[in-house]
Amino acid sequence: MDDIDRLFREYHQPVVRYLARRLGDRDLAEELAQETFPALCGICRSRMNVRGSFPWPRT
Repeated sequence: MDDIDRLFREYHQPVVRYLARRLGDRDLAEELAQETFPALCGICRSRMNVRGSFPWPRT
């Protein structure tokens, strides 16, 4: 499992819950998360450095 997979597994459900609270619609929140996460992962992959780690510090 790579870093992107771990990020998805760790943050997908919290993002869905956050969106559901803000939107008041769980189905729409799930749909937005499903559309947004792959795009974010693509951006993250393109910004990863040569060693395969993220260029910003992790907390």
